[in-house]
Amino acid sequence: MPAELRVAAPGPIAAADAPSPRSAAERIAFRQMYGTLLRADCAGRIRPGLADAWRSADGGHRWTFHLRGTARFWDGTQVTAGDVVWSWRRLSESRTASGAEGGLALDGPTLLDVPPALPDSVVTVDAATLEVYYGDAPSAAAFADPRLAVLRAGAGIWPLGSGPLRPVSPSGADSGSLVLGPALGPGPTVILLSGVGGQEGDERDLLDAGVDVVLTSDLHTRRYAETLPGYAVLPAPWSRTYALAVPRASERDGGRPDPARADTAAYGARAESEALDALRVSLARDAVREEAVPAAPLVWRTLPACASDPPVRGGRRSGRPPRLAFSMADGPARDLADRLVALASSPQETGPEGRAASGLLGAQRGLDWRTLPLVGQVLDVSVRAAEESAYIVTLPRRVLDPCAARRALAAALPWLAGEGALVPLVDTRPAVFVRDQVTGLTVDFDGTPRLDRAGRRADGGGRP
Repeated sequence: MPAELRVAAPGPIAAADAPSPRSAAERIAFRQMYGTLLRADCAGRIRPGLADAWRSADGGHRWTFHLRGTARFWDGTQVTAGDVVWSWRRLSESRTASGAEGGLALDGPTLLDVPPALPDSVVTVDAATLEVYYGDAPSAAAFADPRLAVLRAGAGIWPLGSGPLRPVSPSGADSGSLVLGPALGPGPTVILLSGVGGQEGDERDLLDAGVDVVLTSDLHTRRYAETLPGYAVLPAPWSRTYALAVPRASERDGGRPDPARADTAAYGARAESEALDALRVSLARDAVREEAVPAAPLVWRTLPACASDPPVRGGRRSGRPPRLAFSMADGPARDLADRLVALASSPQETGPEGRAASGLLGAQRGLDWRTLPLVGQVLDVSVRAAEESAYIVTLPRRVLDPCAARRALAAALPWLAGEGALVPLVDTRPAVFVRDQVTGLTVDFDGTPRLDRAGRRADGGGRP
């Protein structure tokens, strides 16, 4: 039955960001408010969205979409092919003007917040049909990117949406909450509590208060929630990979080459050693204060070559003392950097993990490694230019368009295709806690909850 649900997630909500989210709270809100041509479920399967039929031609360079007859905006007007074109043009213009882009990771930005795949040309065949052409052939999953959502200019502060829920209160930026209600048909009322997670313990207070859905990356909150009766964990995909990125050996340590490190293939073989496996287990268990597991290979990096994979480029030699840089705002990255340097400083006392850390950082030469926190844009510039000896970088575990992700990785780490190395360390994911009596909740490919079919069990029992 229709219900009132209270949902808590970190980060602010601003109408000006729609439909490209910049926080976890916006990601949850916008996913209910704005529809895309296609959807990708938690297993990565492609589902109909605003389009009920689609096909590709010319090796995936040309796509044709037919909009379903029931696709409507909040005001009841029909979604047309022209609305799709207008929405994508608006996205292109706003991205050019701002130079910024919302990312895909539910639990924060990554090195590869890949811009969505916008077509090179679009033809509206009729009001319900459009043909799009790409020079770089995307997969069908690319059209499930939430930043490609369809909208219209609205009379209020919110762009007019095509999703099942609509705002029935002002922006949550000032009040700390946003109320969503059904746009046209039946559905729940969702009270989205934004901005949580800023102070220690506030997420646990929400659990004590009986909030229906809580999204958190905090390990202490997760462990606390697991002790409470009446809550279940909604399975979410592993969404982020923390990796060690090391430029070419000739760019490290003042430019002194290391024959054991100069060959990328040999370095990759060492990266699969038993000692490194032990290091990954140790880092996931002891270093990171989030739910973490030893990193699995990044599948999108191992797919066959894309049509436009970039050529090999090299970075610059820095001549700096050895430092391991990371994002100042990223707690797990800080934890990993501190732990790696500590292990590498005494490899004989720390066993296989220490020897693996020492080998990765080149600390066997007695070099005095330090950690270096950097703010976001400074880190991006530094890692691209290989100014430091090594970096902790954050990558998306799952991507909608593997070729676009590989191009973005090559742009972010231009030295990687030469003699650089990228070693996955741990995978992390947020936890979504749901009260037992909530029913009908699902998650998308990135772990974002879908709330439009959620309800509440009258007897208060059962699990989602």
